[in-house]
Amino acid sequence: MIKNYIKIAWRNLIRDKTYSIINTIGLTMGITCGLIIAIYILHEWSYDRFVPNSERIYRVVQEQNQASDLYQVASTPAPLAEKLRTDYPDVREVTAFSRIFSKRLFQYQDNSFEEGYGYHVDSSFFKLFDFPVLNGSLQSFFSSTQTILLTKKMAQKYFGEGDPVGKVINIDRRQDFVVAAVVENPPANSHLNFNFLLPMANLHAHRDFSNWGNNWMYTYILLGETVNPNSFEQKIGGLLSDNIGSPEWQPRLYLQPLTDIHLYSNFDFNTDFADTGNPHSIYLFGAIGLIIILISCINFVNLSTARSFQRNKEIGVRKVMGASRTQLIWQLAGESMLFAFISTALALAVAQVCMPYFAGLSGIPLSLDLLKPEHLVILLLAFMFTIGLLAGIYPALYLSALNTKRILKGPSTNEGLRKGHLPLRKILVVCQFALSVILITGAIIIRQQMHYILNRDLGFDQEHIVYSPLKGDLADNGIYESLKTALLHQSSVLEVTRSNGLPIHHEGSYSGVEWEGMAAGHQDFLMNYLEVEESFVETYGLQMLAGRNFAPRNPNDTSSYYLINETASKIMQMDNPVGKRFEDGNIIGVIKDFNFKSAFSPVEPMMLRNSPEMLKRFISIRIAPGNFKETLATIGRAFNETNPAYPFIYHFLDESIEALYNQQLRAGKLIDLFAALAVLISCLGLFGLSVFTAGRRTKEIGIRKALGATVADIVTLLNKDFLILVLLGFLIAIPIAWYAMNQWLADFAYRIEIGPEVFVIAGSAALLIALATVSWQSVKAALMNPVNSLRSE
Repeated sequence: MIKNYIKIAWRNLIRDKTYSIINTIGLTMGITCGLIIAIYILHEWSYDRFVPNSERIYRVVQEQNQASDLYQVASTPAPLAEKLRTDYPDVREVTAFSRIFSKRLFQYQDNSFEEGYGYHVDSSFFKLFDFPVLNGSLQSFFSSTQTILLTKKMAQKYFGEGDPVGKVINIDRRQDFVVAAVVENPPANSHLNFNFLLPMANLHAHRDFSNWGNNWMYTYILLGETVNPNSFEQKIGGLLSDNIGSPEWQPRLYLQPLTDIHLYSNFDFNTDFADTGNPHSIYLFGAIGLIIILISCINFVNLSTARSFQRNKEIGVRKVMGASRTQLIWQLAGESMLFAFISTALALAVAQVCMPYFAGLSGIPLSLDLLKPEHLVILLLAFMFTIGLLAGIYPALYLSALNTKRILKGPSTNEGLRKGHLPLRKILVVCQFALSVILITGAIIIRQQMHYILNRDLGFDQEHIVYSPLKGDLADNGIYESLKTALLHQSSVLEVTRSNGLPIHHEGSYSGVEWEGMAAGHQDFLMNYLEVEESFVETYGLQMLAGRNFAPRNPNDTSSYYLINETASKIMQMDNPVGKRFEDGNIIGVIKDFNFKSAFSPVEPMMLRNSPEMLKRFISIRIAPGNFKETLATIGRAFNETNPAYPFIYHFLDESIEALYNQQLRAGKLIDLFAALAVLISCLGLFGLSVFTAGRRTKEIGIRKALGATVADIVTLLNKDFLILVLLGFLIAIPIAWYAMNQWLADFAYRIEIGPEVFVIAGSAALLIALATVSWQSVKAALMNPVNSLRSE
């Protein structure tokens, strides 16, 4: 019997090629999108789950109460690890490491590169994180302060396929390090993304490991199998306050599960080091994947029920011959499973080809290889059976329930899209296009929002500014001044300045600021700051509102001068702050507010400080519009002449600002693509329905034409019902899309307002696409010679 079912299913599939092709393409596209999105979600969810005992490993982090607000801090003081190791038996293992913030110059023979992503680690690091050692030994690595551990990728970069163990690498032209070991590259789904490691002992001569008030380490613990993490968290909650002496910020320790770090990290003050994801992205793309699969299944259901009249006789004969309803359901559901099997096989091939393209759009190394073969098989089977049943269960129940007597008498020629069992098909078409319009609307709003935040006035000039970190000899004031003079002699260089940060790379803030005229009991707040050179305001085009700008310093001048922004002036309640004492100096001017964070945050209080002991981390260069390639080459030569040991590495400020929104930009591109695919799948189904509808109304069309109906009359007749359904879908989609996109926009401090034109564009696009889809078949039917359709009457 099963053999017979398969044979009949195959015959039906190849007999009605239009129906089979439309259904197969629709299901293939739906499964392909679902498969790619499922791999993306599984990849994001799998972070750090490969680590042994990952469910019992936690990062110890803290919450601080500063300036009447709560802040999350990922780093902890150095003595914490030893305290947890010795005083808390619930802790089975502890490791603490520190990140190397800036890139270091690596040199080996003729190879010289700046390298980032490095950590100083202690000997317990590999007890928690089991990265396989490929060459050398960990014992050798931890036996000296002048050893280095490289990843496989780094070792090949400098030493090719040779054995690097025992070779010497120079770092920053100051220290030689012997390669003691090589480990496997960290997996793509690890939040510990490093290129090299140095032993913690290398820092003992440079850092204070006993200070409880300095947060610069990252502490991870492995709890015992029976330990309740919530109870343990209560035990250590006040540990920092107890050892610091109850500081003003009242720190409280808590535990962050290792497997939560990638998706659920949102720490302040740039204290986290991991490239984190966003759980909202998982929910968003999971919903999109489900929508596209539902649209594909709706196509299958609509086309299966629409062509039911073609199988009436077959069903009737089977019933007369004794087939039970259960047997018919199995047969008909089996046909949908066959479609699902073929579509799943095709989707696997299409996904393999398309995966690199989606990986490029998402910025995530998506690949079928991310899943183990057995997991991939399970995923494909889940898709096949779920979609097969979802798409086939209703048509099977519907067809198997048809009345035998009514079937054999023959169906009415008026049954189809306008009568009988149409209500469900109408509902499904409405739902299909409602979902499509929601995706189109979302794509439009995301594109508008990203255009807005990338083109709005930030309060400073972001165009034509190149910045570079100050490295090596450029830390010397004399050498820097020589470079600045050489650059300003170039006609293509307009301004040069240096600072400890940039408008988009700002890290400094503190509470407890004091000023002249400060009211008693004034509420504390966090003041952000930048240490800047005199030419900073001109270079970045900041606007002075009151007072004066920084002036060139007299070599004997040891004073500090401050510029504050509008927000700081308002919070400090200073109507005329110019000339007032502030901290260790005086306020000399007020500048217009400018955004020094992303569009997710509003403007906060900011001060620019100019002092003799300013920190110097970046050089910023404003260049003239024109031949950027030649200008950059000229700047590069000046850098190489004054600081030959370090390569000239530069960034354009506007590109760095755009990079702040990489996740949103990539999400927008993916939603554009998925929305287009959803509409295409919907139109496939609409095209199939229009083909069957026109086919069933052939004689009606012939009679109408014989009685004088024009081609326009026939096209209107056939299109009207479909377009009404699309319009209903649009009306249903409006409130859903409006609510969903307002929720998405809520994350932005600076956002667009959703106007009616967005919905008009989305609805018009869906309506026009649907009209074009059904009109082709309608026009074809209307142009048919009525003699051919009426000849058999």
